[in-house]
Amino acid sequence: MNNFNWAPVVPVGLGISLRAGNRVNVGLEYTWRTVLSDKLDQTSGGFRYDSYNYLALGISINLGKIESSSPKPKSYSYPVTVPPSQPIPVPPPAEPIKYEPAPAAQPEDFTYAVQIFAFDRHTYSTLWIKKHYKIKQAVRMEKSGKMERFLVGSFNNLDKATELMTQMIGHGIHDAFVVAYKNGLRDHAIKAR
Repeated sequence: MNNFNWAPVVPVGLGISLRAGNRVNVGLEYTWRTVLSDKLDQTSGGFRYDSYNYLALGISINLGKIESSSPKPKSYSYPVTVPPSQPIPVPPPAEPIKYEPAPAAQPEDFTYAVQIFAFDRHTYSTLWIKKHYKIKQAVRMEKSGKMERFLVGSFNNLDKATELMTQMIGHGIHDAFVVAYKNGLRDHAIKAR
């Protein structure tokens, strides 16, 4: 047992591996190792630590079953359900709204309402608009040919009608405006102040 010596080894190496075909791989490795002892070659002297290096060439052959290099996508079929959505009414630009200053007639001669929508192509019920926009007031519809106008409120006072118009804009109905009626007939639209 007197001839037995041990010492730590510090390896440093560099290698490369290449695929040469479906079944063949080629590898090349260079390694340099330092033994933290001067007794590797059984002689003392010279360098403090002995070292050695080697160059290795390796070839490996795959004898098993060859799998395809590109994986095949798996087919997953799950039922896709999209929750039904109700269309949000967007009033088309049917007819340009003419805003006029109120005529010189006495304010008592007019009644006022707030128009919230006008449609000529879509059909919505007053109940659907009331529920969809969470409107507390009664919603009524006026028909004029194919045009359906939806209105809320009926006031003898323009300020109260303007206040309701502001509430409707707060509900997300940005095109709401006040309409003046004279003797029960639509007379003119009033621009927001």
